[in-house]
Amino acid sequence: MRKEDNHIDELFRSKLDDFEIKPPAYVWDAILEKQEADKRKKRALWIKFSGVAAALLLAFLLGWELQHEGELPATNEMAAKQIGKDNFNGEDEIDSNNEKDVESQLAESSRTIGDSKNTNDKDLLVNESSVVKQKNSEQQRSSEASNLTVLENAEVERSESILAMLQKRLSEIAFIYPKTNELDEIDPSEDDAFLSEQDRAIIAQNQQTLQSEKKKKRSGLGWAVGAQVNPVLAVNDSKQSQQYASGMNKATENSSMQLGGGLTVAVKRSGRWSIQSGVMYNTLSQSSSNNVSNRNSNLDYAAAPETSGIPGSGAAYYKVGESSNGTVSIQTPAGTIQVNSLPQNALVAADYEALASSSSDVLMTSTDFEQHFDYIEIPLLLRYQLVDQKFGLQLMAGLNTGFLVGNSAYADSGSGRSNIGETSDMNSVSYSTNFGVGLGYKLTPALQLRFEPQMRYYLESLSSNPDISYKPYTFGFYTGISYSF
Repeated sequence: MRKEDNHIDELFRSKLDDFEIKPPAYVWDAILEKQEADKRKKRALWIKFSGVAAALLLAFLLGWELQHEGELPATNEMAAKQIGKDNFNGEDEIDSNNEKDVESQLAESSRTIGDSKNTNDKDLLVNESSVVKQKNSEQQRSSEASNLTVLENAEVERSESILAMLQKRLSEIAFIYPKTNELDEIDPSEDDAFLSEQDRAIIAQNQQTLQSEKKKKRSGLGWAVGAQVNPVLAVNDSKQSQQYASGMNKATENSSMQLGGGLTVAVKRSGRWSIQSGVMYNTLSQSSSNNVSNRNSNLDYAAAPETSGIPGSGAAYYKVGESSNGTVSIQTPAGTIQVNSLPQNALVAADYEALASSSSDVLMTSTDFEQHFDYIEIPLLLRYQLVDQKFGLQLMAGLNTGFLVGNSAYADSGSGRSNIGETSDMNSVSYSTNFGVGLGYKLTPALQLRFEPQMRYYLESLSSNPDISYKPYTFGFYTGISYSF
């Protein structure tokens, strides 16, 4: 009987000598998935350790900050210590919970591996139950994956809770130890040893600018004062009636260059609009001559005979000056000059036949006349800031009210320039409009260099004589500085 048994054993051994059973595919899948689970476990452990390290670092920094606050009240120190203890207690609880989770996960994994081995042995002995076991192993793998997902979600939630707790503690510390945000309370003298003179000047200038900006915001208004010098090119525009023009001197110049200036003040609210006013000085002039180039039989002109001894006599005609009550008046494009005193070496005659007559009707000497008008003006300009940088650009327009403060007439008959009177019928108040652009360059945040080309046109005639319309227009080049505060 024993021989037969040995024979059977030999038979099985010979039959199963080269026999090899390949494990099912789900076994390898389970092994690979288990390796991926181990990697995820390591990643979860790294997340946990990183969170703990961040918490310890923040706690260390908070402790260092609290240690150097020597002058704070004792109540604040107690609060800081209590916060530190709460942080460490929270971290210990998290560590213990994480260790328990890891142990339970390892135990569950070992049970899973044991179940897989038992399943493989049974499959080798009984092939009929392989399908059932495969289904069970797939369900087990899905449950393991869901368990790992739950663990990862739990780790993320714990990390978020740690960060939320730290943020809460930091806000409490910020409330206990408030920090100042006012620049005025900072003492820059502590760092003066490390700053150059240029850096100190820049810091002082920036502080001054910030303080001025704060004052502007509190008051709601910004002010600027300035001074200007304005060379002005005046182009004369005069129209006369036919009767007046027939006895008028000829204009020798259609334009003249004058110089003015004044003080300005501007107010600006928040935004780009500003209003400017001030006090300005301005001058206008008109030149004419009584010399004509051709002979004319009209008695408005008279010629000096060759025997008169006057230089150029007999070759030129001179404008007749009308006299009334012993006063000579001369008509010009800008108005009528009332001659109070004749120029030196001027020869006057009643007509071309009676040079020695005592009647002062004809001015027989070639004479150039100049009329000057001085105005004090009060402008009212509206400005709009297009560019507000280092280089600024503005548009401006407005009105000017001028008050006549000077009115004089001069004559030059070859022997010198002398004051002979003034222009009659001049309006004491004039109105004009002007517009232009303003260019600015900031030397400092408060001090600005300005250049402003402007054009001006008078709205009404400067003379009240109904036979004259004298409305010149001017081009001014206003140059100056302004200071804002």
